[in-house]
Amino acid sequence: MPVVELREVVDADVAVFYAHQADQAASRLAGVPSRSREAHDGHWARIRANPEVVIRTVLVDGAVAGQVLSFPRDGVRELGYWIDRAQWGRGVAGTAVAAFLPLVPERPLHAVVTDHNVASRRVLERLGFALVGVREPDALLLRLD
Repeated sequence: MPVVELREVVDADVAVFYAHQADQAASRLAGVPSRSREAHDGHWARIRANPEVVIRTVLVDGAVAGQVLSFPRDGVRELGYWIDRAQWGRGVAGTAVAAFLPLVPERPLHAVVTDHNVASRRVLERLGFALVGVREPDALLLRLD
C-alpha cells in the first residue's frame, strides 16, 4: 500500500498539476477539459488566492500525485480531487479524500462525478456520499451529510 499524505500546495506543485490535467484520457473521464498552460496557471492563481478554497497536495511515497480541494459553487460547498492516472487503482483517491474531509467540517458537502467515472463514484460512496441527483446530462451529484 502506498504512503499517502496531504500537505499545503507549493508553487512547484502547479506544474505537476498541469501535467496531470493535460492527460486527455483522465480529462475525458473527469469531464473537465484540459487547459492551456497559461489558462491553467491563471486558474490555479485564482484558486490559491481564494480564502474560501481549502486545498491540499496529495503525495504518494513523497511525490506529488494530485490534489484534493473544497470550494463554494452555486450556494453549496463542493469537493473535488484529481489523482495522476499512474496512481489509479491503488487506493490513493480514497485515502486522500478521507484524510481531507476533517479539514472541511461544513455539511452538506457536494461532489460531482461523470456518470461514466464509476471508480470515482465508488470512492465517494465508500466515504459516505450518496447520490442525490443529476447535475448535467452526464454528471451525477452526490452529497455527504
